[in-house]
Amino acid sequence: MPKSRSTVTGLINKFKSYSHYKSVLVIIVVGSLGIAASQALFRDIERSQKGTFVVGTLDLAVSDDKGGTQPQSIQIQKLGTTKEVAGEKTYQLRNVGSLDGLLEFRLDHLINYENGCNEPEALVDTSCDNPGPDQGELGQNIILEVVVGEADNAQVVATSDLATANQDQFQLQWQAHEPIVVFSGQTLPITLRWKSKPGGLGNEVQSDSVAFDFTYELRQIINQ
Repeated sequence: MPKSRSTVTGLINKFKSYSHYKSVLVIIVVGSLGIAASQALFRDIERSQKGTFVVGTLDLAVSDDKGGTQPQSIQIQKLGTTKEVAGEKTYQLRNVGSLDGLLEFRLDHLINYENGCNEPEALVDTSCDNPGPDQGELGQNIILEVVVGEADNAQVVATSDLATANQDQFQLQWQAHEPIVVFSGQTLPITLRWKSKPGGLGNEVQSDSVAFDFTYELRQIINQ
């Protein structure tokens, strides 16, 4: 009986030992299944429908009030006896592209020409070269305003005289202003207004001239 009891006890111990390994094996298998499932998720492939990317356009068209689009020269002659000059010219800017854009404005190639001196001018002006770039006094006596919009929506964005040294003032003031957006399909009027300074047109400006280019630039809004 003791031998038989010992044998039974041994069998029970072996069974317990076997049961322990079986339990461990089950855990390992479950763990393996869990890893396999994770791998399956990472390998999952979804196919979308055919996609198309379309690049938008940004295009600015500039014309005057008469519809002209060619560069134009603004000439003011025969100031008369009032010794004053004033005027304005309006341009229509239209965003003909499909994207909205931020509008930039600047003056380029601002030059004041002397164009020689006649006798009355020579009495008050010692710089008389012809053409005498940047020797002329006309620009420093002319105030130019850049006006955006019209009627109740008109606002002066930049203003300065046309002295050669002040060329950058227009761009700097424009950039300091609240950004001006021209939406796709929108037309925005821009008016240039000029006037002489009081008492500024004396003999020193005789035959003088001032030349400049104004440039409009439309930049895409980045978040589009």
